Amino acid sequence: KVRLHQEHQETMKKFAIRAEERYRREKVLALKKHEEAAKLKIKQKETAMRAATKKHKNDIKEKLAKVHKSQTLLLEQTKQENEAILANSLKSQKLQSDNVIRKVLQRAKQDRNRLL
Repeated sequence: KVRLHQEHQETMKKFAIRAEERYRREKVLALKKHEEAAKLKIKQKETAMRAATKKHKNDIKEKLAKVHKSQTLLLEQTKQENEAILANSLKSQKLQSDNVIRKVLQRAKQDRNRLL
C-alpha cells in the first residue's frame, strides 16, 4: 500500500509539473501574441500618423497654391485698374493741354486780327 501511495504521489507530482510547464508555455505564448498585437497596433498608428501628416502637408500646399493664385489674380486686377486709371489720367491731361493750346491759338488769332 505504501508503495502504491508513493507511486501515486510521484505520478501526481509529474502531472503537476507537466501542468505547470504547459501553463508557463501557454502564458509565454499568450504574452508573445499580446506583444505582437501591440507592435502591430503601434505600426498601424505610425502608418496612420504618417498618412495624416502627408495629407496635412498636401492640404497646406493646396491652400498655399490657392492663396498664391488669388494673390496673383488680385495683383493682375490691381495692375489693370492702375493702367486704366493712368490711361484715363493721361487722356484727360491731353484733352486739357489740347484745350489750352486751342485757347492760346484762338487768342493769338484774335490778337492778330486786332492788330490787322
